[in-house]
Amino acid sequence: NINQRSRRMRVVIFSLFTLYALPAVADTTLFVGAGSRSGGSVERQAGSGAIVPNSQNNNQSVSLGSGTSVDISADMAIAPNSAYQLWLSQSSHSLQPLSGGTLRVSHAQIGGINIYPDPDSGLRPFLAGGIGASEIRVGNADAKLYPSFSLAGGLDIPLGRMLTARLEARWTAVVVTADYLVYCADGCSARINAGLWSQWGGGASLGVCFY
Repeated sequence: NINQRSRRMRVVIFSLFTLYALPAVADTTLFVGAGSRSGGSVERQAGSGAIVPNSQNNNQSVSLGSGTSVDISADMAIAPNSAYQLWLSQSSHSLQPLSGGTLRVSHAQIGGINIYPDPDSGLRPFLAGGIGASEIRVGNADAKLYPSFSLAGGLDIPLGRMLTARLEARWTAVVVTADYLVYCADGCSARINAGLWSQWGGGASLGVCFY
């Protein structure tokens, strides 16, 4: 609907504006990477081909397989080992072996990161987290926008003064605020139930620092 599209457009515009302005911010590191994400069960209703994520009934339940993800994050330093963090990500998952189709999840979150450097090895373990909004789209149904949050941990590997490699694992949780109809296949409808819809992911990225 119009309100849903308007909310999505505001999220996109805010994210693009923030990324455009980042190089002007001192001590900002921009990371771009890829990985995989999995989790979030889907369920087929008895006697139908309907796909029902997070259903609470006793029908057949199948976890989503690993999907590919693309991630962009920006760390804006506020102290030597602390920074605000903007995190953008999108993953795509096949809904086989159920009715088929694709489930896409997009995240836009802002939070923080704390780094715990090891002076001996030069490696930089970190913990991070954020809150924001996430969009879920199942098949060709209208996408829905929900509140979300995430927790992450990983390791930064300095590659010089301006380059850093990052290995990261992240847990994401989408707060589905109400049941809604999302998909129709073989004449059957499906829904995403209200509740916490969570996934695990991991990946690698390369960062460039703007001083």
